[in-house]
Amino acid sequence: STDQLDRRSDLMIEIIHVLFALRSVGSKPAVERMELENDSMMTQLGIIIIDLLKMPNRNQRCYECKLASLQLLMNAPKHYGQFLVVNDCICELLAILWLKVNKVVVELAGDVHSAQNAAQILPVLIVLNELVSGNEVIRGKVKDYIFPPSEEDVFLEKVEAYKKDILETPEHGRGAKKNMQPLHAPSGTMRWKLIKLMTYTESNVKRCASELLWSVCKSDPNEFVLRCGFGNACHMLSIKGLYKVPNT
Repeated sequence: STDQLDRRSDLMIEIIHVLFALRSVGSKPAVERMELENDSMMTQLGIIIIDLLKMPNRNQRCYECKLASLQLLMNAPKHYGQFLVVNDCICELLAILWLKVNKVVVELAGDVHSAQNAAQILPVLIVLNELVSGNEVIRGKVKDYIFPPSEEDVFLEKVEAYKKDILETPEHGRGAKKNMQPLHAPSGTMRWKLIKLMTYTESNVKRCASELLWSVCKSDPNEFVLRCGFGNACHMLSIKGLYKVPNT
């Protein structure tokens, strides 16, 4: 509705905030038990989330309800992932990712130092990482979106050239030079923008963007470094216990 007095969207957002708060205050075992004992209620909640995600982005009120629904997908039951796949909602989440990444990286010129700016992008990064980690079909869809299959031949050619370059250097092996930059992440692409977020000073954004890319790469450190560049990946590798940051 275009009626400024129509407050239904505000009411919907407040209800979502309350549902999120109620789920957050209980212990994880208690929440999981409640969900198992109330299967029909959880199904209805899933249907509501689907309906919210299907709302148009061009309508600001609908879009705000859509963004609020991401709260309900944080720590959602594992089977919700397949529910989203069946109802073709992964593309809706990727559309939100596109809008939020462009807002932060392009429109705000990477200024994610404030909590307000960070809060814009954190929910979708968290939700996508949880879904990718728990569902292989979703992981494939998100990976294809970030690293398009049409670009894989170029990436693999650069991987082979990089390996050949290592073998031809005298110090090949553990001491061989590392690809400090991504092997194939052209400026302006989604992967380039997400990789930019990996090195920002706002720690939550940096961690969540890195976790998403790590999950997309199936926790494979070699693929992670080749796709993201060692310079961008070293912080995440350190968190995973795979690299010790030198003392300065």
